[in-house]
Amino acid sequence: MIRKLFVCLLAWFILVPSFAQEESVSKQINQIKRDAAFLYSEATLETAEKALDAARTTLMSQVQEYLELNQKTVTLSDALRQSIYAKTSSLEMMRGTQYRVFVYVQKSDVNAILGIGQQQTQYSKTPVSPSLDKTVKEKADVTNLKAAEMEEKQVQAATTLAPSTASDKAQVSVPKAVNDPGLPAWQMMAIEDLLKCGDSNEVRAKLNRMKAEYKIKKYGTPDNCQKPESAFWLIFSQDGSVNTILGPGTKERVSFRDMTTSELDNYKGMNALWFNFAK
Repeated sequence: MIRKLFVCLLAWFILVPSFAQEESVSKQINQIKRDAAFLYSEATLETAEKALDAARTTLMSQVQEYLELNQKTVTLSDALRQSIYAKTSSLEMMRGTQYRVFVYVQKSDVNAILGIGQQQTQYSKTPVSPSLDKTVKEKADVTNLKAAEMEEKQVQAATTLAPSTASDKAQVSVPKAVNDPGLPAWQMMAIEDLLKCGDSNEVRAKLNRMKAEYKIKKYGTPDNCQKPESAFWLIFSQDGSVNTILGPGTKERVSFRDMTTSELDNYKGMNALWFNFAK
């Protein structure tokens, strides 16, 4: 009897701290997921090493999408990936007999590595010799200004929503109330779930989950949408929150935020993602 009691007490002293530690790690993970300052991913596999490699690979995809949403076309070379990995942290916990590894990195660290936020100021830092006269300085300022304007136009052209062929001079149609968009109940529930997202990270996480559940067939950024008229469009506000979701259509579409009609052209210049439901 005493031996059994000793074994029970020993098991209690071993398991209780383990449960407490896992609960603490899980709490940290949830806090990071709710913080818009981080990019993150996770994987669960039979070994911690495999889970870490898989989570890092997914994280690089998240970084690439983050850059595209912020109007940056940067190819992630091996050197850049290693620099980002150096700033990446990870959390590990058990999920049954498998290892769950959660990796995350601050957006500010990614921005610093890739020079985001510095390109706009690099032209004003062009060294000008004090011996140059006023005319030469003015020419240098004009050249730098034109270069900055050209880069800004190129960036805008790469990310501006312009899948519609409608004329920019056409009058914007008056919104009309939509009582029934004609979608299955499960698709309406998925749209409502996406509208509740607080930022693009949460949107991508839910899209990936829906894709794993075979609800979403595929999703992507505006530049890789081959059939924009048949896609649903997630429109983001400047603060990164979901502005609305537009249904398919060649011109007039359903805006599911307020259940009225709208057009994709009304959201030119705003960040967006498209997706298609699985049939």
